[in-house]
Order: sequence, then C-alpha cells, then structure tokens
Amino acid sequence: HHIVIAKTSQLVLDLKDAFLLLKNKYGNQIPSMISNITGPSRTADIEKTLVLGAHGPKELFVFLIDDFS
Repeated sequence: HHIVIAKTSQLVLDLKDAFLLLKNKYGNQIPSMISNITGPSRTADIEKTLVLGAHGPKELFVFLIDDFS
C-alpha cells in the first residue's frame, strides 16, 4: 500500500509543474527517491497475457489537507 498525505497547495496540473516545484524547493539536491504512480502496473510476460497490478502498490490512499481556507 502507498499512503500520501499532502496539502492542497501542493497539487499541480502536470509532471512539468511537479518537477519545477521540486527544482524550486531543492535546487540541484533533488531527493533520489521520488515516486510517480500513474496507475496499476502492466505486464504481458506471462504467456503474453496482460496482467494488471503485478508490481507496485495494490492500493493508493490519498489524504488532502485543505490549506486554502
């Protein structure tokens, strides 16, 4: 399982904005571990049959803290 706790002010529209935010926050010292979860993994390694969710988290929980109030 993956759990995300974030402020609504941390939400961005796309990956370009996300990497810009990281660059502005960390400069050239961007953390070596950044997860980008886009959906269930896909593999067709087993007898060329598509299997979803073979790798990575089975569930993703996102909790948002409203800091725009």
